[in-house]
Amino acid sequence: MKKHLRLPKVSLDSIDVELLRILHADARTPIAEIARALSMSAPSVSERLKRLRESGVIRSFTIEVDPALLGYELALYIRISPLPGQLSKVISVVDEMEEIVECVGAASP
Repeated sequence: MKKHLRLPKVSLDSIDVELLRILHADARTPIAEIARALSMSAPSVSERLKRLRESGVIRSFTIEVDPALLGYELALYIRISPLPGQLSKVISVVDEMEEIVECVGAASP
């Protein structure tokens, strides 16, 4: 039998949706600029951002790197499952390879 987890649904209004659209286009958009675009005060925008982060709607603010501009013509995503006790060895090898520009760890199930 499969278990289906239900996540609490977050209610977004049109201002939240527009705020998310602005941040999706450029996550570094200053709060003052967002406030002007939404015809709101900067503290009100900050409060909405805080609520969206705390509710999990916004998980992170991040950048997207273009590997080609760094001289890498091919980008690969590789999943590694080290044997027990071998994680430190994997970290050491990955750390020494300048070609690896990002490494994300995940918790074991």
